[in-house]
Amino acid sequence: VADSNNDQSRDDKEWVLYYARVYLYLNEKNGDSSFVSNGGLLKTVPCDLENFPPIDINNQTECSVMPHNRTYPCFFAGDTRVNENPALAVNHIIWLREHNWLAAELARLNPHWGDEKLFQETRKIVSAEIQHIFYNEFLPIIIGSDICVSNNLLSSSRYDYNSKIDPSVENSLATAVFRFGHGMLPDNLLFIDGCPSQYPLCTPQSLLTGNIFKTSQFYTTSTVTPTTVPPFASCPFRIKEDLSQMFEKVDSLFATHTKMAALLKGLLKDKARIASDTMITSAVTERLFGDMDLMARNIQRGRDHGLPPYNKWRRWCGLKPALYFHTKKHGFKDHKHDVVKRFRKIYAHPNDIDLVVGGLTEIPVKGGIVGPTYACIMAKQFHNLKFGDRYWYDQEEVFSEDQLYQIKSTNMHKVLIRTAKLNRVPKSAFHVNSHVNPDVSRNNVVELDLSPWQETIAK
Repeated sequence: VADSNNDQSRDDKEWVLYYARVYLYLNEKNGDSSFVSNGGLLKTVPCDLENFPPIDINNQTECSVMPHNRTYPCFFAGDTRVNENPALAVNHIIWLREHNWLAAELARLNPHWGDEKLFQETRKIVSAEIQHIFYNEFLPIIIGSDICVSNNLLSSSRYDYNSKIDPSVENSLATAVFRFGHGMLPDNLLFIDGCPSQYPLCTPQSLLTGNIFKTSQFYTTSTVTPTTVPPFASCPFRIKEDLSQMFEKVDSLFATHTKMAALLKGLLKDKARIASDTMITSAVTERLFGDMDLMARNIQRGRDHGLPPYNKWRRWCGLKPALYFHTKKHGFKDHKHDVVKRFRKIYAHPNDIDLVVGGLTEIPVKGGIVGPTYACIMAKQFHNLKFGDRYWYDQEEVFSEDQLYQIKSTNMHKVLIRTAKLNRVPKSAFHVNSHVNPDVSRNNVVELDLSPWQETIAK
């Protein structure tokens, strides 16, 4: 059975939270206090000299109650999807560590600030960083730079808040369009340079108690020689794990060969599938939910939510609808011939085609990875989210000129180097390494300057 109507409310709410930049912090049931520690820091647990989200000791997450062969407890975080798979967990952990790094630096510069001041100022900076990176690094890759420019989505365009714009997340985006990433999922998660060992980085008990744990504590006999792995050590080791077997198993991040740095290296190295490719990985169509197909679920979700069919969205975007099952005039001009042949076998009429099917299979726009219909819906949505937000980071009086300069100097490769044990990251972290996208060394990264946030206390 597909998602119920209750899930529609939940889906939309999660998307609103994400684009309000509070997904890192907010839990509707418990509020900020569940995650905030002293000094404006987010609560963490230590493992292998690194910090991870707190553990769900009260079984409040879906992960904790799922029947799964799990060795480690689940994370407890603002975003309920932190336990969905290791890659999503890593995304949350990166921004958690970024928050705590910023809070510690602000506390050093402003020792007179209290916990609440430190937390709110740090959250404001992290929110701005996420906005800037998403709109200026990630979105142009998805819908193309030309569409971003024509819709004033880049930070180089003038910002004018418009109180008449409704920034609510559209059902079409949350339910169908922004699930385009399902078509890009790989068969496996790649882990690079993890150090193989029979010993985990930390024990489940150490995570629950919060005691700092070192791998060497596992060595109890004289027959085994402890080896200390330096923070930036690189082992000549690669492993691929079936994506379907990683669902609700973030405990892989605590194994020495699949730890967070190894997964990040794999994510940076491995190419994503083409979003418009009709061959979705069987990891999510056959093996993820038993007999449940994720793409079939996406199609059914759109129908349950009452989304208009593909052709109506074409008209809404000012694009010509497809009237016949061919790729010529009045047909599917934005699709390949073999895709249209499949449409003819499945659908009685072009007007019956679901948005998620017609949109996902379009030929990508120039410089992007989605087709014109998806690109149109995304552009309109993210335009509204930007210009309908009175607290947008580019809005006057949100940040000083010097502060805004520092935020605009932020990019994803700097955040990754700051928050993970990585020596090198591609200049554009959303593209694989190449001669036009070389790696940037940790030693060559210009650190974020927080001096514009330092307050001078009058004597």
